[in-house]
Amino acid sequence: MILRVDALCGPVAVAATVLSLGGLAKLVRPVPTSGALRALHLPGPLRGVQALGLGELILGLAAIFTGASLLLGMVGFAYIAFAGFVVAASRAGTDIQSCGCFGTIDTPPSLVHVVINLLFAAVVGTAAVVGVPALGTLLADQPAAGLPFLLLGAVTVYLVYLALAVLPLALSSGTSPARPPGGAVP
Repeated sequence: MILRVDALCGPVAVAATVLSLGGLAKLVRPVPTSGALRALHLPGPLRGVQALGLGELILGLAAIFTGASLLLGMVGFAYIAFAGFVVAASRAGTDIQSCGCFGTIDTPPSLVHVVINLLFAAVVGTAAVVGVPALGTLLADQPAAGLPFLLLGAVTVYLVYLALAVLPLALSSGTSPARPPGGAVP
């Protein structure tokens, strides 16, 4: 019997969804990832990046829909690899303008990326060991056919996107949020 830890279901679904969305972005817009790979003197052919993106898309979806331990382990490994890539880019001192994770050229890799990737790896790795139900089983056990779970998951995925795509830009700009006249903070 596999021990299920239902508290992991939401974070696992978010991690796998973010992986799938990042894969979709690489599939549709491979140039930023290709450039990031080339900046580290790694091969980055556009077709290869698209194949990587397709693999991420399929892996994330398969992990969500099946809850299979092997697939969850592979998702965890992907996040460890992403964290390693960002650390390698930072240590190499390369001027990478984008990690390519969302197919945009203005998302620089940052410590935020490393932390989120390692947190996702830990959550998904734990789920691979203790087990989580497949999405269909999970939603069947939820109120309102799982709609609240799905909505909360979508909001969380968006917040993770903001943390990965917008927060590093805000942190690197060195500016603080606008203050009202007189300098008072509301």
